[in-house]
Amino acid sequence: MTFDEVFTYENLYNAYRKCLNGVRWKGTVQHYEQFSLTELYKTLEELRNGTFKSGKFFRFTIMERGKVRHIKSVGIAERVVQRCFCDNYLVPTLSKEFIYDNSACIKGKGYHFALNRCRYHLRKYYKKHHTNEGYILQFDFHHYFDTIPHQQLIDLVTKFSTDERINNLYAQLVNDFDGDRGLGLGSQISQISALFYPNKIDHYFKSVKGIDAYARYMDDGYLISSDKALLQRMKKELTRLVSELGLTLNENKTQIRKLKCGFVFLKGRFFFTETGKVIVKPNRKGITRNRRKAKKLIKKGFPLEEVKKFVDIVVGNLKHYNAYYTIKNFKEEIAMAIKQQHPYIDEHGVAHEDLIKTYSDEGHKIIQLPTYCLFDEAIDRYPCRFTYIEDKEEESVGEA
Repeated sequence: MTFDEVFTYENLYNAYRKCLNGVRWKGTVQHYEQFSLTELYKTLEELRNGTFKSGKFFRFTIMERGKVRHIKSVGIAERVVQRCFCDNYLVPTLSKEFIYDNSACIKGKGYHFALNRCRYHLRKYYKKHHTNEGYILQFDFHHYFDTIPHQQLIDLVTKFSTDERINNLYAQLVNDFDGDRGLGLGSQISQISALFYPNKIDHYFKSVKGIDAYARYMDDGYLISSDKALLQRMKKELTRLVSELGLTLNENKTQIRKLKCGFVFLKGRFFFTETGKVIVKPNRKGITRNRRKAKKLIKKGFPLEEVKKFVDIVVGNLKHYNAYYTIKNFKEEIAMAIKQQHPYIDEHGVAHEDLIKTYSDEGHKIIQLPTYCLFDEAIDRYPCRFTYIEDKEEESVGEA
């Protein structure tokens, strides 16, 4: 694919539309959107003339699950260029080189895909060996994004194209990061590049060594085998390959463990039973954090519609695990927190206090509820308690 095929006005416009998702409230984005057509034309001319220059990074620090992460975000104009470049060239080109079990940053191959592949490998292991006796070698790259060498990465990626303008633009976007090592979080070009860089390791274990139960999610990966001595040799090979790429392993996280003792992969707690059942439990700290956040939203008086959205997100994620009682307890605890804050709310559903009207009709208590309920299954369990209405007009809505 040539440079002119990648960067067309139509491709830039489509990339621009995608870049608006979730950030239209920002002042810089609103200003860019106001003059978007002329800005896109100006960017296209700069790209074709070779005068395009990357803007400055917006640097900030966040605390994510106890880890300090330094983010380098780019402005909307450069984000459009990176999106167009990645969607129309980098992702289609580099993804052809990936093994199937390489996941992250690829459509259809996200976090839950990686968990499901680990489940699959464990079940396949039991089907072959009829036991949960075995070993897993887990590895992790130390400070991965901060230590990727620029020149080695550029040499690997630019060999896929003979168009100098494509190669020069990629080198420019990578070298914009300070020094000769490291890619910044918050940039799309960094994500796909970091996913591709250890591709040599993936093919070595899958194709050369024939280890089927191998998978990698960005900088985390594993190998499963019944032979501990084999994994010990593979660990030495892994150390050598990582060193050739200019990276280092995190020795604390790179360990060989027994399958029957369980292990943690991508925050999921895996248990492999004697009968071959694979049980995956969610991270305890994550559950505690989400429970506290939901209670904080309730205590601060957020609309219960917003609380419902948050609860739905948490429950939807937990459904990917073996977490029936975790979900049940989470819902019950949030329901109790809501009832404490809104004492007039039914214990099986919720409504904002100012929308509840209680009537007396021949000794029966009638409760008017709004058009939403925190727990959808409560409607099926207690159908007589819930009646949906479209507005707050005074009308008889049913008996409790």
